[in-house]
Amino acid sequence: MSMHLSQKLNALLSLFVSLFALHLFFCSASFAGNTRYESIEALKLSVQNVVIDELKKNVAQENLRVTVSNLDPRLKLTACSEAKNIRMRSNAQSNAQLTSNVSVGVSCNGDTPWSIFIPVKVEIFQAIVVAKHNIPKGTVITAQDLNVERRSTGGIGFGYTQNIKELVGFESARHISKGDVVRRSHLNKPMIVSRGDKLVLAAGANGIQVAAPAVAMGEGRVGDQIRVKNTQSNRIVDAFVVSRGQVVAKL
Repeated sequence: MSMHLSQKLNALLSLFVSLFALHLFFCSASFAGNTRYESIEALKLSVQNVVIDELKKNVAQENLRVTVSNLDPRLKLTACSEAKNIRMRSNAQSNAQLTSNVSVGVSCNGDTPWSIFIPVKVEIFQAIVVAKHNIPKGTVITAQDLNVERRSTGGIGFGYTQNIKELVGFESARHISKGDVVRRSHLNKPMIVSRGDKLVLAAGANGIQVAAPAVAMGEGRVGDQIRVKNTQSNRIVDAFVVSRGQVVAKL
């Protein structure tokens, strides 16, 4: 009889424990259900707006493209009870035009504090001179060889230009493929003096300058030093090319 009673008590105890555990589960679920979380999409939009506002101080907004990295949809950030603090790292702000990636810190100092860093891709677009078609090495550049296209400057590096006129008249130092960004390092100053060209040789000292006819004994670009022969004195001197048909000798 006592064994039967003991079995009944054990069964009742097991039922009580099960009911209590079930009660705790529902209470916990109810509490969790009342917890509010930050909207991931709203958070991304806030970060995007902060980055744009910071960069457009130096770059026109129409030339900006800001893409916030996708966040894990399982990320649960308790809704902040006060305004969130969103800021770009100081080095990203100062070098915004030189980098394609920045890190944005978002923090909450409310009842349930949290912080997170969110990667953001920044693209800055500019009008950039590119090759309209293939340009062989040694080609003297004309306006018909070039085009202006709107390109992202991220990863392009240095040496590009936005003005076609700045490159006209230069000579390609290498083959440039259609669509390539035309950099100053791709170009040489044009060869404007050839061997045998008739020149005007200027020379002077103590404020007195004289000019004499001369003949080029080599070829050169502006700024190059070449040998020329003074046809009046038959003297050979070194002179600097200053323009087409004109050289200057230092005495």
